[in-house]
Amino acid sequence: MNIREFVSNSIEVNSQLPADDKLEGPLNKFLGLKWDTVKDQFVFEFPVVPSGHPTRRIVFSVIHSIFDPSGLISPCLLRAKLFAQGLWQESITWDSPLCEEHVAEWDSITTAWNKQVIYVPRRCTQGLNGTLQLHIFSDASITAFATTVYLRTDTGGSVNCHLIFSKSRLCPKAAGKSLTVPRLELLALLIGVRAKAFVMKQLQGVDAECHIWSDSQIVLAWIQSRETQPVFVQRRLAEIRLHTDCTFHFIRTSDNPADVATRGLGPRELADNQLWWNGPSWLMHGQWPEEQTFRMAPELDSPLPDVDCYHSRVYVAANQTQKGRQPTIDLGRYSTIEKALRVTAYVLRFMGKITRKGDFTVADLDLARVTLVKQAQEQFIDQLTELRKFKDNQGIYRLMTRIVNHKGNPDLANPNNFA
Repeated sequence: MNIREFVSNSIEVNSQLPADDKLEGPLNKFLGLKWDTVKDQFVFEFPVVPSGHPTRRIVFSVIHSIFDPSGLISPCLLRAKLFAQGLWQESITWDSPLCEEHVAEWDSITTAWNKQVIYVPRRCTQGLNGTLQLHIFSDASITAFATTVYLRTDTGGSVNCHLIFSKSRLCPKAAGKSLTVPRLELLALLIGVRAKAFVMKQLQGVDAECHIWSDSQIVLAWIQSRETQPVFVQRRLAEIRLHTDCTFHFIRTSDNPADVATRGLGPRELADNQLWWNGPSWLMHGQWPEEQTFRMAPELDSPLPDVDCYHSRVYVAANQTQKGRQPTIDLGRYSTIEKALRVTAYVLRFMGKITRKGDFTVADLDLARVTLVKQAQEQFIDQLTELRKFKDNQGIYRLMTRIVNHKGNPDLANPNNFA
C-alpha cells in the first residue's frame, strides 16, 4: 500500500513532495479539523441549518456536527446546548415539529452562526526551550461550569500565552437546588485539574509549572481547610488535593477567561476576544495577583482518613464490614459465583424461603442472586446518601439516572451497581 496525501505548513517541504503523494489546495482535513496549511491556522466553520420546520433531531444533529475536541470555540455553542437541554427536559419526541417559541429561539441561535468562520493559529509556542507554564482557569454560573488551559512560554526575549484546551459542561437540571454555586465552582475546579493532567500527558514529559486560578474564595478555602465537608464536597476535594505540583490562586471574575465559557459568546465576539484566546493581559508580565496564593501542605497531600477517596468506594464496604455488619454469606470462601449461589440457595431452603426439594430451579438460583446483591448493597448503602436511588420490587437499590425514559434494558436506565 502506497502511503500518500502528505502535506506540510512548510512551502519548502511541500515542494519536495511528489505530486501524486501530496494533498492539493491550502485547506485540508487534519484529524477531523480543517487546517489551512498556508496560514497555518485551524478553520472552524459553523454549519448550515437545513431548511424546513426544525425538530429535536435536526437541532441535535446540527449541534453535534460541529467538531471541536479541544473546546476552542465552546462559548459559541453554549446557548445551543442550553436550548437542546431544554428540549430534552420537555420530553419532545425526535421528529415532532417544534413550537413557534422554540423555532424563534433556534432561529436566533443559528442566525448568529450564519456564514461565520473562526480562524485559530495552530502554533501556540515559539519552541520548548524557554520556561513553560500551564495556567488553568475555572469558573461556574447557574447554567454551566468550565475550565480553560493556557500554555505560557518565556524564552527570555519574548513571552507568549495561548489557549490550548477548554472544557465546559452544563449544570444538570435534575440536581435542582442541591448544586449550589460554590459546589458548581468546585466542579469547575475539578475538571480544571483533570484537564491539567490530560494536557501534561499530551506534552509527553515536558517540564512545566502549573498554576490553577479560581474566582471562588469559598472553594479555595475548602481546599486549604481540614474541616470535614459533606461527602459530595469531600470526595472532590480529595481528588483536587492530589495535585500537589500546582499553585492555587484567586482571580477576579473580570480577569477570568473561563467566565466567557460559562456566559457564551457569538462567533464574531469570540473571534476578537483577547481574554479568551490569550488569557489575562498580566500573564504576559512577571507580576500576577497575589490576593490568595498557596500550594498544598504536606499533611493535605492525601485524602482525609475518615472519608473515602473519589475512586475508592470499595473501601467503604470493607470499613462497614469491620464495624459489625458481617455478611451472611462470605463470598471470599468460594472460587466461583456458581458455588456461592448454590450455597446461598441451601441457606434459603433451610430458612424456608425455598420450599421445593431436589435440584434447584432457575427461579431458586435467581432468588439466591437477589439475596447476594441485597447483602452486598447493605454493607455500604449508608455511605451513599448523596446518590439518587430507590428500591425495586425485589428490594434491590437502583440508581436514578438521566436516561429514565430508556425503553430497553432496565439495568441500563436504573443500574444496581454502585461501584
